[in-house]
Amino acid sequence: MEYGLLLDYLNALAVNYLVYYLVTGFFRAETAIWRLLFAGGIYAAAETLEPYLDVDMLLLKAILSVIGILVSKEYFTIGEFLRFAALYAVLRLTLTGAENFFYDVFGAENNAFGLVISSSVIVCVVLFKAATGVRDARKTRALEPKVEISAGGKFHSCRGYVDTGNALYKDGKPVIVVSGRMAKKLSLSAEDSLTVSTVSGVREMPLTELTYKIYSDKKTHKLYSSYAIISDKMEVRGYDVLLHKDMLN
Repeated sequence: MEYGLLLDYLNALAVNYLVYYLVTGFFRAETAIWRLLFAGGIYAAAETLEPYLDVDMLLLKAILSVIGILVSKEYFTIGEFLRFAALYAVLRLTLTGAENFFYDVFGAENNAFGLVISSSVIVCVVLFKAATGVRDARKTRALEPKVEISAGGKFHSCRGYVDTGNALYKDGKPVIVVSGRMAKKLSLSAEDSLTVSTVSGVREMPLTELTYKIYSDKKTHKLYSSYAIISDKMEVRGYDVLLHKDMLN
């Protein structure tokens, strides 16, 4: 009997963990596993002990749902809480509908619903992580594209980064930043200068014109011809080229 109750609780915990995981994941909220386990655990306890409790279960579950949402994330604004609560309610209603459909098809005596739903936790988490990984990889690729600079009659591969704070223009063209090390390697020479405001004050930076390619994937690229300032302060960033904010794919 005790083992059956424990199994019911673990199934309920897995299902409720999944609900809170999907809610926080949908809104990309920073959370911790213990928060989701606690939020799902208190609701799962009420579900498991429901036959033994002489209380208004609808009210109890509503209270535990609010507590669970508040625990699932460290800080909420009123708007965030309402959005979380709305999605949570939709998932709860969907889950209830799926449960009712299951019992209508397989019979009320079939107790496999909790096991079926709880086993989907692993699948959903894996799929969610995979989708998140693909999204993050695309975001990283967009911010850190491969760049090829034309010099000496051929294109040279560089490590680029789209600096969203770079809003420099000259003659209506975006201005990129090339590291002093890369400029020396490619034998780039300054043809002019550009006044730039930096954290250390206003400076005159050496300026040159470049032709370069920015790759959005291994084969697809855009060809640019614009100005570039040469900076000896870039090496600490670990990039060869700081691209303009307008060049974010």
